[in-house]
Amino acid sequence: MTTSTRLIRPATISAPNRRLRARAVGGALLATGAVWLAGHALGVTFNVAAGGPPQTFSLPFLLGFTLQIALAGWVTLAILEHYTRHALRIWTALGLTVLALSFAPIAVAGASAPTKAALSLIHLSVGGVLLVTMRRSAART
Repeated sequence: MTTSTRLIRPATISAPNRRLRARAVGGALLATGAVWLAGHALGVTFNVAAGGPPQTFSLPFLLGFTLQIALAGWVTLAILEHYTRHALRIWTALGLTVLALSFAPIAVAGASAPTKAALSLIHLSVGGVLLVTMRRSAART
C-alpha cells in the first residue's frame, strides 16, 4: 500500500521573493553588526561565561551564528510552503517561539548587564528583521 501527499495548489516562490529573503538575511547580518559595533563603541565587552572559561563573542562569531539562524529560518519557511497550506502561520508561530526561547541562555549566562542587554538587543533586532521580511516574502497559497 502506498500513500502520497499532494498539495491542492503548491506554493511557489518567485525570483523577487528569493531576493527579498536574501535581503532579510543581509538585514539580519547588518542588525547584528550594527548592535555589536555600537555596543563595542560603548564599552560592552561581550564576555560570556557559560559553565566554563569566559568566551568573548567577537563580531565574526556573532555574524556566523546569525547567518546560520537566518538560513535555517529561510529553509524552514521553504519546506513548510512546500508541504502545507498554513506555512506562514506555522512559521510565524515557530519563529516567535524560537525568539522567546533564545532569551533563556542570556538570562542564565554569566555576563555583565551591558553584555546581556546588547545580546538581547541583537536577538530582538535579528528576530524582528527576519520575522517581518520573511513574512513579506512568503508564497501565498
